[in-house]
Amino acid sequence: DGITTLTLEPGAELRFGSGNQLQIGGVSAGVPGALVADGDATGGPARILFTSSSGTPAPGDWSGIYFRAGARASILRNARVEYGGASVWADVYASNAAETLTVDGVEVVDSGNYGVYAGGAGLSIANSTIEGNTDHDVYAANSATATGSVQDSTLESVFYAGSLADLSWTGNTFNTWGARTSRVALRVVAQFSAQNTFNALPGAVLEVIGGTLADDATWSPAPGPFVLTTNLTVQGTSGADARTTLTLEPGVALRFPASTGLFVGGFSGDP
Repeated sequence: DGITTLTLEPGAELRFGSGNQLQIGGVSAGVPGALVADGDATGGPARILFTSSSGTPAPGDWSGIYFRAGARASILRNARVEYGGASVWADVYASNAAETLTVDGVEVVDSGNYGVYAGGAGLSIANSTIEGNTDHDVYAANSATATGSVQDSTLESVFYAGSLADLSWTGNTFNTWGARTSRVALRVVAQFSAQNTFNALPGAVLEVIGGTLADDATWSPAPGPFVLTTNLTVQGTSGADARTTLTLEPGVALRFPASTGLFVGGFSGDP
């Protein structure tokens, strides 16, 4: 098929030394590679393990699994990735990958940095546990190629580096919510707040990258107060009535920094 693929059978165990990583694909799309690590494949089920080679493992012992620009469709299923995240890396680092990475039934834990770095196309996370990492469990890069979904998984936090990333969030449970402040893009607030469960600590908030909301949306109070980073403008021609509407459910709180506010409609143009 013109793609070099590493297939790990159920029960396989890979241990990495200090600073090392597993790289999938080359630095450009023209150098393809793929990983199939499916613990539920023939001969399983048996969990596949990616871990540190140290006798006393600790977060950040190795760099993690790096899906580069040349990475083709890959699978992590019934696996555990632990003790990665050295330097700027993550246990699972998907940067500019050209094709879908499926993460299903995987434990991504004890990273020295992020659990999952989402920067490539079509990242699909489901039925997984991403917890106990030094930094945010999912980091969404500010890239238009950072697309995909996170569903039916257990996490603690998420952080969007900017407004370009486009991930969907459904059926997830966030434990110790608020221990590390999470931040999301404006476009996902409605789905994120209504379709996930938050086991919040006192004082938990959700930071929201401000901007213009152009589509009809309903915000739920479940994540706690929404802390806007900049102005929030509700303006557009969404829906059958051709007017963008933001509906705030009972209990919602919006918090704004100094010299910013909520703008409804424009001085002219769209309603």
